[in-house]
Amino acid sequence: MAKLAVKDEAEFIRIAKQNQLKDFSRYKGYNHAADSVIILESGRRVLDTSTWNPLVFALVLNKPVLLSFILQNSIRIDELFALDL
Repeated sequence: MAKLAVKDEAEFIRIAKQNQLKDFSRYKGYNHAADSVIILESGRRVLDTSTWNPLVFALVLNKPVLLSFILQNSIRIDELFALDL
């Protein structure tokens, strides 16, 4: 699901709605940095995203539709912000 949030957010939203998913904090494990170069506004390069959940992907990769969906439908917003850094 984490990979789907990055690669096809419409499909992520469709599956989440269809299956009534509400806890998006459990969806981690996709290292998007292995497929794409991610440079933050600070100029730092992201080397690994495997601990990122869909909310972090939505924020960092600027996906407003995904961000809005997660914020409106998540039951564990506090867990979504608990990053393993």
